[in-house]
Amino acid sequence: MEKRPIESKKFLSFLIAELTWKAAIVILLLANRESIPVGVLTIGLAIVIVAGFVEVGYILGQASLDRFVRVAEITAEKGIPKDVAPVPGSSRQQGA
Repeated sequence: MEKRPIESKKFLSFLIAELTWKAAIVILLLANRESIPVGVLTIGLAIVIVAGFVEVGYILGQASLDRFVRVAEITAEKGIPKDVAPVPGSSRQQGA
């Protein structure tokens, strides 16, 4: 059985690293919020939040791609079961 992306060591280490530096930026922005204009503070926080979502989405996509490749390799090693219908246009012929 394949692991889910959240169980991946790569994903967890990436997530911890990303959360750490983003938390540091948020803490710095909020600690100095009196000296930073409201517009700049809002834009800074928005950038951090959006970057976090984009990066987590990217690494989840990579983890899913890794899983897909592993499943494809396992399937290629085992071969295609006889009860699976051939894909139209493939080189596999009926009854071959």
